[in-house]
Amino acid sequence: MFSVSRTWAAAIFLAAVVVYTSTVGFGFIFDDRVTVVENTHIRSISMVKEMFSNSYWAGAGQPNTLYRPLVVFTLAVNYALTGLHAWSYHAFNILIHGAVSVGVFLLALTWGMPVIAAGFAGLIFAVHPIHVEAVANVTGRSDLLAAFFLLAMVLLHCRAMKRGGWAFILPALAYLAAMFSKEIGVTGLGLVLVSDLLGKPGFKDNLRELLRRRALPAYLMYLFALSLFLVMRSNAVGPAVTALPFIDNPAALSASYLRILTAITVIVKGFLLLLMPVNLSADYSYSAIPVVKSAFEFQPILSCVVLAAVIFSVVRLRNIAFILPAAAAWYCLALLPASNIIFPIGTIFGERLLYVPSIGFCLIAGFAFSTLLRVPSPRAGYAVIGLVILVLGLKSFSYAQVWSDPIKLFSAAVEAAPNSVRSHYNLGSALKDKGRLDEASYHWKYALSIYPEHVESLGDMGSFCMIRGDLDQARAYLEKAVSVAPERAGAWYNLAILNKRMGDSAGARKCFIRFVETGRIEFPSEVKKIEAMLRSEGVAIPLTR
Repeated sequence: MFSVSRTWAAAIFLAAVVVYTSTVGFGFIFDDRVTVVENTHIRSISMVKEMFSNSYWAGAGQPNTLYRPLVVFTLAVNYALTGLHAWSYHAFNILIHGAVSVGVFLLALTWGMPVIAAGFAGLIFAVHPIHVEAVANVTGRSDLLAAFFLLAMVLLHCRAMKRGGWAFILPALAYLAAMFSKEIGVTGLGLVLVSDLLGKPGFKDNLRELLRRRALPAYLMYLFALSLFLVMRSNAVGPAVTALPFIDNPAALSASYLRILTAITVIVKGFLLLLMPVNLSADYSYSAIPVVKSAFEFQPILSCVVLAAVIFSVVRLRNIAFILPAAAAWYCLALLPASNIIFPIGTIFGERLLYVPSIGFCLIAGFAFSTLLRVPSPRAGYAVIGLVILVLGLKSFSYAQVWSDPIKLFSAAVEAAPNSVRSHYNLGSALKDKGRLDEASYHWKYALSIYPEHVESLGDMGSFCMIRGDLDQARAYLEKAVSVAPERAGAWYNLAILNKRMGDSAGARKCFIRFVETGRIEFPSEVKKIEAMLRSEGVAIPLTR
């Protein structure tokens, strides 16, 4: 039995590695710029204090409300090994994904699934295309580490429940590490409860056993770890909640019931992507996913019906397959913090958000696949299962290739979600970096046709028109940019230069003054130069607002 399990574990790990081996040759892309390239906190492992006392992107000069110090530490280890050569960062991601895939297999065994069903669950997780974003993008490491330590917590908890005593220290440390990796780590407390109550048949018996055994010290240690994390996070990022950009999560500004209905449609969309991973995208910002505007729209009604049908099926089949309630509970609990149901978050949807929840889905899929072997012809069952896993693996390998280059990535995103403002803008920026300005301007204009107040596209279109000599059109774009976002220092600077070119000295002076007021943090050296120029012209510099 042990040798069979070891063989399955090796096969699962190998499958996870093979699918993503090509990503070792990729560079940094998308959010990696602020997570890695511009992040001064990763430049030395000795900066541990700064990592644990600041927000996630503070080292890149972009403080936020995210707190993921363990991720930053692992990036610092990569930097110590290879500097800004990306191969070691990608290799680390691949190895962690392989370890998580094996962890799914071990969780299935711990919960009493047959070895072959557990093996299928691990293989599906290893090769499923929904995980490409988390693995192929270095920034996706937060999801990988959170999943790894959550699985470690549950597995170590099950072991500690048999031994007691000091054995509970390890799952508590794993819980803390999961929270230091990503905010979803807080669900670990609920996941061990799911394991204790639903991880084996007989809910009432499990509850009595839980109350009778040594569970109280364990849960007290987990609560202590949670409290410690919350205190450290509060000290690092503060309790303040920043405004959520409309472009990233348009549902956040809707009435609560409409936000929840939108969230339900998104949950169903994510579940369908797990069933049929086609049209995958790196971005789902406005308006890739329509926001529900009425409770009587067809989409939310259908989504509620689908969700109710799934829940009903799990309840009805719980006596046939006890793993269904446990796996479904894992999926729901892991999805809840990022679902926009309890509170709005910084994005309406992202495939990376399904990395941890999909563990529950893969457990159910593994069990369902194993039932195919009970048909009169097991060979046919093996053939079907092998074909599905092969297709998933090839899809993952193919989709991973678009993460090798920004133009490929955002071209694929535009194809999958043609109404995504940010995908069009990012594709335009990638094309601009290659000198393909006419193509870039097409996508910036397209972004503005979807959302006329997208300030980044307005600013870049203003710069494009300046280059082309269409100064009047450039002024129109830039004036709208500063009216939409008066704090945008770069737009003020470009508008000042434009006014100067057009002979409007007074207008240029006013814009330079606004640039000085808004750009001290983002453009400190340039602000000093402009201040010196204005003073030489006898212009009084007002205090920063």
